[in-house]
Amino acid sequence: MRFELLSSKFTLSQLQNLYETVLGVSLDKGNFRKEILKMDLLIELDNSNR
Repeated sequence: MRFELLSSKFTLSQLQNLYETVLGVSLDKGNFRKEILKMDLLIELDNSNR
C-alpha cells in the first residue's frame, strides 16, 4: 500500500503544514524553511507558469 501525503510539486508552506499536522506542533516559518533548505533534498521549480 502506498500513501502520498503531498503531490510531486508542493510549496514549502504545504510541507510545513504537513510537518505541523504530523508532529502536532506549530513551527516557526523562517526556521522551518532554513532547516529544510539546508538538507538539500528539494529541487526548486520555476513557478512562472502558475
